[in-house]
Amino acid sequence: MLFSRQEEIAQSLVATVTNLAPDFVIHCGDFTNRGDVESFLFGREVMDRLGCPFYIVLGNHDTFRRGTRKAVARLFRLSEGKFYYRRDLAGFRFVFLDCAYWMTRDGGESEQLPGPDERLGIGPSREEIDWLRREMDDATEMPTFVVTHPPICAKPGYPIGSLPSCAQIESTPPDRPLLDAPLTPCAIPLSLRHETLLHTIGRALNVKAVFAGHWHINDATISNGILHCQAASLIEFPFEMRLVEIDDRVMSVTAVGLNDASFRQSSLVPQWKNRWVEGEPDDRALTVSLA
Repeated sequence: MLFSRQEEIAQSLVATVTNLAPDFVIHCGDFTNRGDVESFLFGREVMDRLGCPFYIVLGNHDTFRRGTRKAVARLFRLSEGKFYYRRDLAGFRFVFLDCAYWMTRDGGESEQLPGPDERLGIGPSREEIDWLRREMDDATEMPTFVVTHPPICAKPGYPIGSLPSCAQIESTPPDRPLLDAPLTPCAIPLSLRHETLLHTIGRALNVKAVFAGHWHINDATISNGILHCQAASLIEFPFEMRLVEIDDRVMSVTAVGLNDASFRQSSLVPQWKNRWVEGEPDDRALTVSLA
């Protein structure tokens, strides 16, 4: 992770997005690394340079501290410190979820990081789930997209042995192509309460896709007719984002890298075997009908 080059990365991001000229930009969470106000201010300044509207959700790195939501909500024109909201954009409905509340072992939820013996993971608050049910029950002819930080649906397995935290699992000999590695059961937890989210979103009439970050991989899978699409990271390999284009009710989603390839190369670590996170061809480029 190239934290020491954040200003260079920001400059490359601005140049890349400016060249793409999107109608708007969506950030899928972990807007910061430490969750402090100074980092939010830096991120907001960078996003303001993109030259188009932008919308964010919060990630686990954004919610380490109590009171963060209320402290930074004004930076993103969000009232009452609530980072779950709906926007109608370009004839489509976008539902942004805050799945970065900390779930605790006693069944509660916290706005700040609990102790290691208390926390289970991250997910939406109960209040937010009630709000989401109302949103999903609000019938609309507009194709609907959901944005979250942790994915709520994913493939059943990945070559997890190639991750640094699982380096002891040698699933891929050095001389084998990384994407031919045997799949192992997914060792990274989905969003807590993800079954509730899946059921709530799945019963809606017109949800077409769910976009997520968190795992730092390009990944795509379809479940019950809904595309679940994950985006890679802009702080480590492969330094890519998703370009979403819609033309005549057909949506194409492709992986697009920063215009400065040096970040990508510097963060490709052969001993970690981390090339697989860029995804297979069907993860990197796909089309979905919105009819």
